[in-house]
Amino acid sequence: MKNELIRLTSLHASENNSRLIGADFKIFKGEAVGLVGGFHSGKMLLMEILAGTHRPDRGYRFIHGKPVSFDDPITELRVKHFKKNFGLIGPMTIWENIATYRCKDRRFPGLLVPERMWEQVQVLMDLYGIEAAPGILVDRLTAIQKFAVALIKARLEGMELILVENSELEYSVSGFRMMQRLLKHCREDGISIMFSGIEAGGFSPLLDRICLIDGGRIIWEEQVRDVPRLGDVFSCGAMPVKLNIPVERLPHAFCHARNVRICGEHFSIDGSGGQFLMILDPEQALDGAFPDTMLQATFFPEEKNRTRGRAVHIRQIDFSCFDRLVKWMSPADNLLFGISSKSAGFGIIKPHLKRYLLQEFARWTGEEEYLELKDCESLVIGDRLKIASFRLKLDKPDVVVFRHFQFLDQNSRAIVLPVLADLLKEGTVLIGISTLDDFLDFADGYFLMMDGVCSPKMNYREIRAVLAGN
Repeated sequence: MKNELIRLTSLHASENNSRLIGADFKIFKGEAVGLVGGFHSGKMLLMEILAGTHRPDRGYRFIHGKPVSFDDPITELRVKHFKKNFGLIGPMTIWENIATYRCKDRRFPGLLVPERMWEQVQVLMDLYGIEAAPGILVDRLTAIQKFAVALIKARLEGMELILVENSELEYSVSGFRMMQRLLKHCREDGISIMFSGIEAGGFSPLLDRICLIDGGRIIWEEQVRDVPRLGDVFSCGAMPVKLNIPVERLPHAFCHARNVRICGEHFSIDGSGGQFLMILDPEQALDGAFPDTMLQATFFPEEKNRTRGRAVHIRQIDFSCFDRLVKWMSPADNLLFGISSKSAGFGIIKPHLKRYLLQEFARWTGEEEYLELKDCESLVIGDRLKIASFRLKLDKPDVVVFRHFQFLDQNSRAIVLPVLADLLKEGTVLIGISTLDDFLDFADGYFLMMDGVCSPKMNYREIRAVLAGN
C-alpha cells in the first residue's frame, strides 16, 4: 500500500516467557497506534522485531510495500526505540541532549557552544510546547516533557518510526493537550508512533488505532474515530467533547448546609454544603499548578461552638495526575499517605488501624487480592484510581476544588463519580474548573472567568447566554 510503512505477517518467535504465534501487524506513515496486552502477551517481542533487534523464527516483512528479508539489516527504515527515560541523559540539559543528535550527514559535534544552539533549541521547544528553559536538566522535566524532547531529537535524526515502551505515559493522562500537539506534529512530519502498554491509558482518544495482542496474536483492533488531525481543537484551547459530570446528590434540605466562602488568587465565590459549582475558564486564567497557596476558605456566618478553632479543610485535585502513588509502598500505606493527621497520633499509625482500613478498601472494591500485595508495582491505572478515590473518601474534606475531569475515560469516571456523590451527601462543597465552553446543565451554579475576573453566580441559562454573546 502507498502509505504503508511496515507490515509483518505470520510471525513466529519466542523469547523468555513471550511468544508470537502467527502474528500479523502493520503501521502506516504518520499513524499513531496503541498496542495493548497483558504480561507475556508478546508486546515487547513484537516491538523488538519492529526495531530490528530480534530476528523471528519465521515470518515475512514488508517495508514501504517491498519485501525485506529478516536476514538483512533494516537499512530502508529508521526506527527509534524509546526505553527508560526515553533515551535521554538525565544529568544533561535539554539543549545538550538535543545537540547530540546523530544522522547520516552529521556526527557528534566536536564543540557544543550554548550561545550558538540555545536559540535554535528554544524555537523547537516552543514549537513542541515544552514550557521550560533549554538550560534545565532533563531530570527536572515531567514525563510528557521528556517525551517531547526525545521526539525533537528523533525528528532531527530523521526517524520514521518511534516505539514507546511501557512507561509512565502509559498510565497517566497528564499533558493531554501537549500529547495532542506532539501527535499532530508527528502526523505532519510523517512520523509513525506505537505506544505499548498493559492498557490504552488516557491518551487513547488521540490515537488512530488500538490493537489488542494476546497469546502471541493480534486478536482485535479498532480504528479510533473522530481523531483531531489539523490542530483546530488545540488552537482554540478546548477539547471536542461535552463536559458532563452527572454526580448524584441529595436535595439540599438533607445536607449539612454550611455556608462557605472560597477565595483564591483570582476568584472569590460562596457555596453551601452539598453544592456542586463550576468555574468556566476558557482563557485559562486558573492554569497554575496545584496546590494554589492563595486558596483559602471560611465558614460564614461564624458558627458558634462548631467551627471555632477549626480551619476549613480544602483539597485541590488535578484529575490528570490523580492516580499517582508510591509504587514501592503497600496499598495500605498508600491509602493513608497524606491523611495521617486524621488517622494517627503523633504521626504514628497503629498497625490494627492500617489493617482495618485496608480491609475496608478491599470490601469497597470487592477485590481481596489487595490484602496480599506488598507493594504497588503491578497496579494499573484502574487500581491506582481506586486507591486515590478511597483515600479522598477517607479524607472527607469540606471543600474539593478539581480540574481536568474531562481527561478521565468512562471507566475512570465510574470509579470517581460515586466518591464525589458520597462527599456531596456528607456536605462537601465541590468546585470544578474547566476550560470547556460546551457542557450540559449538571451543576448548582456557574461562574465565568473573563479577563481575569470571576463573574457572580449564574444559572445554566444565564451562563449559556453570556458565552453565546462572547
